[in-house]
Amino acid sequence: MKRIINFLINSLFPRECLLCEKELGVYLCQKCFKSLKFKEQSCLNCGSKNENGQFCSNCQDNFSYQGVMVATNLNDSKIEKLITNFKYNFVKEIGYYLGLFLFNFFKEKNENNPILFKRKKEKKFTKQNSLLIPVPLSSKRLRWRGFNQSEILAQIISEKEGIKISKNLIKIRESDNQAKLKLSERKTNLNKCFSFLDEKKAQIEIKGKKIIIVDDISTSGSTLEEISKVIKKYQASEIWGLVLAHG
Repeated sequence: MKRIINFLINSLFPRECLLCEKELGVYLCQKCFKSLKFKEQSCLNCGSKNENGQFCSNCQDNFSYQGVMVATNLNDSKIEKLITNFKYNFVKEIGYYLGLFLFNFFKEKNENNPILFKRKKEKKFTKQNSLLIPVPLSSKRLRWRGFNQSEILAQIISEKEGIKISKNLIKIRESDNQAKLKLSERKTNLNKCFSFLDEKKAQIEIKGKKIIIVDDISTSGSTLEEISKVIKKYQASEIWGLVLAHG
């Protein structure tokens, strides 16, 4: 019903920028897009500042992945408005702008941050050594929303950076909404929720690769942790989260 209402509104009224509210025929104008800011990186667990979103030495042993690169904060009113319309008001087109914002963040980290270089002239993440895996939705949630927001974000990065995207990971059971749970509940809510549809394909795609798990929002990192546990079985060289917003 929400999707139908949204379609009718878009058909009857001129499209305006969601942030400046000017009737420019787009959901996000160039000026407002440029006003979106990246956040400082830190260890997702303890909050200690760093360059790259990696877990600090005190926290790393508690996680199955190396860290989370987070583009911005959900408490930024601009970002919150865009994500709300994208994720909950079913305005799929906003995914392009958010995906482009996430790509710009990823590109900056990948090209300009010396900590991410394995050798002087080698990017840490390349189309040869890396694989994008979007966080999957359950079939029920996918039918309700009509699209997977994480997949849209990953697809834009894949198209622009040339890194292959895998859609082999699936969510095999429904879970409660993570955002509505206590921290202790989040850690068990997603137990055994994820699996690969084709295990042989997963082995070929993942072995020796740097895996980038793409999600729209992360708070405690529990979703990324559960997915990382599944990925590690297939001998990935590294596993990272790439997230639009922390909140």
